[in-house]
Amino acid sequence: MTINILNEVCTYISEISDLDLNIIEKNISKSLFVYPFNFQPEKLLFLYLHLENRYCIKFMKEDIINYKFSSIEKISEILKARI
Repeated sequence: MTINILNEVCTYISEISDLDLNIIEKNISKSLFVYPFNFQPEKLLFLYLHLENRYCIKFMKEDIINYKFSSIEKISEILKARI
């Protein structure tokens, strides 16, 4: 399931950012706010809401405050821990 979560997060980011999936997969530990992602707040919100809906979870305030919701790798770890 862990690989599926990571793949699904990468795929969705590809859909909302128009980045090639290979580029995304090579940068899973980078912040979504820097190159190659350069996410603006609305894209991060789309991702946040999509993942809550897709996995039937609620992210906690601490996930945002503690920068856990900042990279694909960290987001996947949160999802893995909550599913």
